[in-house]
Amino acid sequence: MSAVQRRKIESYLASAEAGSKQHINKLSNDWPTDHSHSLRLVSIALRHISSTPPPPRRSDTSERSHLHLGLTSEEIRAVDLMQSCVPCAENALRSLVGEDEAHMRLVFDIFREHIHALLDWLVYFVRNWNLVRQDVANPTFHGTVAASVMILGLLNTGPEAYFADDPRALGRMVDIVLSVWIAGVNDEGANSSPRAWGTSVRPIVDAFRICVTGRSSGAKDVLFERVRGFKTLQPLADACARRLAEWENAHRGMYTRNPQSTDISGLEAILQAVQGLTTRIEGFSRAVFNRRFYVIVMGIAGHFKGVRRGQTTIAVDLVKDLFLPKEPRGVDWCHIVPELLASGLLEIILDDLVTRRAGQSIEQPFSGAWREDPLDWLQRMSQYPRIGAALVDAVGAVPNATRRTVSSHPIAKKVYTEFAHVWISTQLVHESLSGDTSPILYCDSLKHQNRESAALSRAPEESRECSWCRVTIYCSIECQKEDWQRIHRKECQQKRVYRIDRQLEDVWISQRSRKFYLASLANRIQAAMAPDPDYVQSLPATANVCSFTFVDYREKPPRLAACVHPSIYFATMAAGGERLALFNDKREKEVLNDWQENENVHLAAAVCPFVGRYVVLVLGRFLRVPDPSRSDSFKYEAINGFLRIAEVDS
Repeated sequence: MSAVQRRKIESYLASAEAGSKQHINKLSNDWPTDHSHSLRLVSIALRHISSTPPPPRRSDTSERSHLHLGLTSEEIRAVDLMQSCVPCAENALRSLVGEDEAHMRLVFDIFREHIHALLDWLVYFVRNWNLVRQDVANPTFHGTVAASVMILGLLNTGPEAYFADDPRALGRMVDIVLSVWIAGVNDEGANSSPRAWGTSVRPIVDAFRICVTGRSSGAKDVLFERVRGFKTLQPLADACARRLAEWENAHRGMYTRNPQSTDISGLEAILQAVQGLTTRIEGFSRAVFNRRFYVIVMGIAGHFKGVRRGQTTIAVDLVKDLFLPKEPRGVDWCHIVPELLASGLLEIILDDLVTRRAGQSIEQPFSGAWREDPLDWLQRMSQYPRIGAALVDAVGAVPNATRRTVSSHPIAKKVYTEFAHVWISTQLVHESLSGDTSPILYCDSLKHQNRESAALSRAPEESRECSWCRVTIYCSIECQKEDWQRIHRKECQQKRVYRIDRQLEDVWISQRSRKFYLASLANRIQAAMAPDPDYVQSLPATANVCSFTFVDYREKPPRLAACVHPSIYFATMAAGGERLALFNDKREKEVLNDWQENENVHLAAAVCPFVGRYVVLVLGRFLRVPDPSRSDSFKYEAINGFLRIAEVDS
């Protein structure tokens, strides 16, 4: 820099320090490259901001004219000066791109000194942008954009979280971002095109995403603390759905005609923010589910099938933020995953499967975007009735063109064939139960098989549930008394604690889910009699009936074992000691002992993956009865069955 240029800039800086808007604007628009000049300009702008408090809020801000708002001449000059100083502070943050960390730290030291005065003016601009720009149609919206741009720069510039040790400043920034996000103020022009959306709405989205997922842990902690204090999550969910709809409206013409050229980074920012809230805020996924958020995302993602981005497709990149759930909750899964399947999730998974990429193999058929094999996850979770029913429908709805594409791809064909081989049993169970709405509730008394019927088809109010633990259920007072004397008085208190604990963890399964699990077990017993030595272990080839069947759905394919003799020793040998040892509560031990003494009862056990670290342990007691649909054949009819949700290490 020449001496003449240096003297000119120093002259401008002196004028700016004296309050010259003209010179502040010149320097701001042509930011000094010299670090000493840059630091001085930042300091001048922020000192003006600190020494000039915002005018008090007037009761009537409907008029745009300063005089109508009742501002004094001094307040008018203050607002005019801030029109230059606040954008200058914003440009100071922009100038830090590519700068060294030492200079960034010096600039932020100045910001930290004046941060609260700056935030006071940001709040004032959000409320009174019509004082700053009288040529815009929607001043409130443009005020929120200006505040969002500034806060985004403060939280997302440089490698450090510069305000992590200032909780008050972080709290104020988060409060501004949250209020802007939930208020949802927008402008029709901002959604008129992708360019307009990117200029006007994108800063609001990015500021919110940074607060939810950014590296500044202090901002995240403050935001989550604020959200947990909300009386209801619905306004926040409404705001997320509204921003998603705005993105769709602005980009629909582009992504439907030319998805390859569509900028989806703004959409990904919305999805990342929602997923961050879903992970940390209990109940938020249900709140956005109620706004059909997932359906809209799946509809958009469907247009990007086959559109490559690196080793995967854009459709997968969009869906991976929703599936697999990062922090699974049972109630959430049973609604969200079926909705994703109904909206085209399986087609997107298959589209990724048939996308040819370097390194694709039978061991690694999918792109690295998925946290685990998505088909395997769906198959394992199909033991959950709602997900299983939705998967059956989704597989049936796969277009023939997609099936032909899968068949023509060697790796995809093998993977999908293995999936279908296991899935067929799920299909059979759901088809057998489809249309059956009768509330079959199984009596928990082990003496129930000596009474008139097996499964009870009756109205729920006619059944007798233990009023204390609300876990066991009976067909009659006789069965309840018998079970109390035999087992339940020893376990009732424990069952109550167990139920409350699982409900608090949101992994509770109702009594009605027994129908699905026991029907699935009955199907597995039939499979155990099939001559397939690779599929069934421990059953003699000469056996025509087995007394015990065990299925471990955690393995791929599910491990199916059986034995002929009603003996706990032989059952342990067949299933494996560690697996059978999972069935260790008082009732399960009593069921095993009863089976060993009762040769007429067939016992079936299963370990089904459920949610996260939880599994569903199923014990079913069956009778072998003639099958009226086929001569000289038998089927297995459930007497009763018991479910328990257990926490396992792996």
